[in-house]
Amino acid sequence: MVSAISNSYSGNSSTVYFLDAETGDINWSTVVSGYAASYLTVWNDMLFMPTYRGPLYAFSISNGEIIWQNTDAQNGYWDSSPVIVDGCLYILCSDGKARAFDPLNGNMLWETGFTPQKYLSATPAFHDGRLYFGDQVDSFHCLEAASGTTQWNVPGVQHGSPGVADSMVFYGEATDCYDKTAHVYALDCENGDIVWSYLTECGPYGIVSSPSIVDGVMYIAGTDWNLYAFGTGLKYTYLDDLYAQVGANELIVTSFAGGTALAADTISFTVSGTGFSPETSRVFSITAGPNPFAVSANISFELPSSGHTSVSVFDLAGREVATLLYEEVVQGSHSVNWNGSQQSGEEAPSGLYFVRIESGGVVETTGLCLLR
Repeated sequence: MVSAISNSYSGNSSTVYFLDAETGDINWSTVVSGYAASYLTVWNDMLFMPTYRGPLYAFSISNGEIIWQNTDAQNGYWDSSPVIVDGCLYILCSDGKARAFDPLNGNMLWETGFTPQKYLSATPAFHDGRLYFGDQVDSFHCLEAASGTTQWNVPGVQHGSPGVADSMVFYGEATDCYDKTAHVYALDCENGDIVWSYLTECGPYGIVSSPSIVDGVMYIAGTDWNLYAFGTGLKYTYLDDLYAQVGANELIVTSFAGGTALAADTISFTVSGTGFSPETSRVFSITAGPNPFAVSANISFELPSSGHTSVSVFDLAGREVATLLYEEVVQGSHSVNWNGSQQSGEEAPSGLYFVRIESGGVVETTGLCLLR
């Protein structure tokens, strides 16, 4: 089944349609007061619809009858949509308050206001017992979902719903129509500290969309006609643009702790029109292919002398993904395969990985690109 809304501007009314997804036939329709400017939410055989200058409605999915309506929010709701988790409905209201309702009967459980009054139009994100959202004045907020108590707030302006992954909350900065730049932010969920930010040359109003997070990549659209993609898994991330020219390239990666360099490695690779091709290493003559790969990659290497040898796969954060070899190996040519699985047996997400070979006190790496 599919739900749809038709609005009447002059009469300040909305019609809710419930359609058959396969045929488009109308199963039922209900006319209510208020202008619908938000998404609908389905839960427990009920359909919830917020309206601007009207109530928050709960309909029966089976016949469209109004189960309850709540008018606690002065002027209703603009853009903010209901979020229902563990039998509690959360929503931001046009009177500048965040509220929680019992979705079964529409009774308000708590409300939290802000001084000065904020303009709230975002849809809150729920994660680990907390609500995250920004206002369109000057702040980004974190509330305790059970009580509405403020956990922290930091400077920030937001319109769309934020996204949460890897202990970080992500959102795009909304701006006024005269500002031609806008940031993408990643905040620490625990305290609101900025983990990283990226300045875009957005058009009017900055970034008003919501992020989508899939396989460790956060996607967000700007008003400059661009779609941006950011990795979510690295708390300590390279923040500037990284460019590789077509042909031979060399990337030097250094690990720091407290400002002290602990280790460094050099990765040589070639960029061609068909993909990413790491150059052969100097000691072990490592080759890996196909590259990129989708199903299985073969890693070949030469040992100048016999000895204990390990072959492991690491992600860009330096976490070991899989151990492919860990044993005594004789001198000569050898090869191992990686099927794109983690040590746990689960599939590794698409992305760039490093193959690390260590033998006789010598360590060398090469790169592999996994594309599913």
